[in-house]
Amino acid sequence: MVEDRGKEVVVDIQSVEDWLCHAQELVPVAVDKAREVKGFPGRWKMIISKLEQIPSCLSDLSSHPCFSKNSLCKEQMQAVSKTIKEAIELAVLCMGENYGGASLGRRVILMLYLVSWI
Repeated sequence: MVEDRGKEVVVDIQSVEDWLCHAQELVPVAVDKAREVKGFPGRWKMIISKLEQIPSCLSDLSSHPCFSKNSLCKEQMQAVSKTIKEAIELAVLCMGENYGGASLGRRVILMLYLVSWI
């Protein structure tokens, strides 16, 4: 996959299996970070629950006979990895906030929605 980002061109040379491993490595980090968040406890419990379901979903997807051949699987692994990474970043942000605030609360709700669709 080639992306044109302004003047630089980014070429993705990682295989779908590389993206799968990357996503699998990110899940425990995301769960650990999410457990450290003190604000929005109910929402973060739901996010943790969804994150904990990801490994079995990844396993199911990767066991499909066309997993390595289908470009949509690679795109899905990239999207899953990005979403998990965003969950980690949001958890870190929430750990740094004293009370949270409405904007941060909306981001937590959005993350819950995104993780639900993985």
